[in-house]
Amino acid sequence: MTEQTRATHKARFETGDAPSQSDYADLIDSFLSLPDTGVQTVTSPVIISGTLGVGGKISALSVSAPSLVASTVAASAVTVMGDVSASAVHTTTLKIGGIEVLPSGAGAGIEMYITATASTFVSAPATYQAIHASAVASAVNAIEFAGSATGTVKYTGAAAKRFSVYASMSIHREGGTSRNAFIRIAKNGTSITSSTQERLLSTTDIGSMSTAAIVSANQNDDLGLQITADASGTVEFNYVTLVVTEV
Repeated sequence: MTEQTRATHKARFETGDAPSQSDYADLIDSFLSLPDTGVQTVTSPVIISGTLGVGGKISALSVSAPSLVASTVAASAVTVMGDVSASAVHTTTLKIGGIEVLPSGAGAGIEMYITATASTFVSAPATYQAIHASAVASAVNAIEFAGSATGTVKYTGAAAKRFSVYASMSIHREGGTSRNAFIRIAKNGTSITSSTQERLLSTTDIGSMSTAAIVSANQNDDLGLQITADASGTVEFNYVTLVVTEV
């Protein structure tokens, strides 16, 4: 019993034909059966002019419909001109009413973040260095991102995109005279000078610093944070958080 095309079925059921049992079996197996609970595969495009309502999961290369109702939708691209009702939508491109929107869910669009509680001390004054390499990469809606062992996040998407990069951290002056601390966002190890922030630390000062930048990233670009001070070993940076969000 195999699935057959419409042309094959029509040829078997012409006037004067005597269809066999297997012909009828092929006819039945070639069409969707609504009560069946097993997987039924449709290899050709399906166009639905009304509302598509599915009680289970939709898995497809792409989904396009006037409106969509399903428990879960999984596709590389989803385009819906009307309403969307689903408990989860897993896709890299989501368009509703012709407008592309960011994936929803926990973190409200956050793509990736890293955290580092270990301290980083300035090793060479006035020379920017990466934060502690033990930074831990964590994922919230981590679409097209991966962590690295060097305290950065790596963009793995094929298309160039723009991201908002935000970083914050605690800083500590360990006695002596006042020092100036500096932080910058970096891409592929190169500082983005427009994101430079400076803070004057008095003796035994404990405080915080933050910075942000809009960065264009290509596939395999690393995004991270760099620090320095006007003297080595006297300024401690820790409790670093760096958040990357698509814009």
